[in-house]
Formats: sequence, C-alpha cells, structure tokens
Amino acid sequence: MPQEDLNHLTLQDSCLDAAICRYVLEHMSRQTALGALGEIHRCLRPGGLICAIDLDGYLYNIHPRSALVDKVIRRLMEMDQFDFHIGRKIPEMLQMVGLTEIKWKVEPIAFQGAELKEEITLIRERFDQSLPFLASLLGSEVQARNFIEEYINCLHSTDTVLFYNKFIVQAEK
Repeated sequence: MPQEDLNHLTLQDSCLDAAICRYVLEHMSRQTALGALGEIHRCLRPGGLICAIDLDGYLYNIHPRSALVDKVIRRLMEMDQFDFHIGRKIPEMLQMVGLTEIKWKVEPIAFQGAELKEEITLIRERFDQSLPFLASLLGSEVQARNFIEEYINCLHSTDTVLFYNKFIVQAEK
C-alpha cells in the first residue's frame, strides 16, 4: 500500500473493513491525532473496526533518572509533538470521532535482565534515528549525544525500573 498522510487519506468513504493504527498516535499532537482518527473513521464501512495500539509511558517511565534526563523529558513533554500518555487517551479520542463499542486493555511491559538489554539496544537505535531532532531541541549534536549517553547510563543502573503500558483499543463504526 502506498504511503499516505493520515490526515488526508486518498481512500474513498466507507471502503475499509478494518484499520490498524500501531505506534503512530504518540508521535502526533492531540489535534493531529484526532484528525487522523477522523479520517480512518471516514474510510471505515459501517460495522468496520479499528484497532489502535500505542504506548503509554515510553521514555518517561524510567527510574531513577538523572537531572539531565529529567530536564530533557520535561522539555519533550511540554512540546505538542509527542504524548507520553497517549495510550490512556485513545478510548476517549475514538469516541470523539464517532466510533462506538470501544473496548480496551492494557498490557504492561517491564524490562529486566535480557529484556532490558534488548530494549537498551532498541532505544539507542531510536535515539540515533532522532539525533537531528534532539540536536535541534537541545542546541547541538554534542548536547544531544550527551543526553543519549546519560539516558543509556540510567538504564544500566542496577536499580533501574523501566516499563511501558501498551494500550490496545478496538472500536467499531
């Protein structure tokens, strides 16, 4: 399927039986996410289903964290580009765009031992991909790399707690 803007889908009205929106909404402002969900609603046939899956607490749910990590996370939370708590908001958002029969569940994902080591590798990869953004946010690539290393160091602490809550929300048109 070709890549499209979720806020301006070229699909016809009522042409989809189902849609999956996975790990997308957390990267949008609330208004942009509502627009995207509204477009998906438009494209669903009557009785069509949407399944929205997103994390709640990604990057944020780490303890302990250093002053630098805390400062950067607070700056990210103040931006309108991300929502570290989007998962818990999806049921309401689906209702707001006119979907019904909303059902949701939460799956906690806790990282310890080998799972934490794997997640550290993935986090580093994600940070590397977002380096230009972090550099613009923090003022330089050096400051961005300092933040990344500080975050990774927090993850290597023997008393680190890292978890996310995965929300899986289903609704019907």
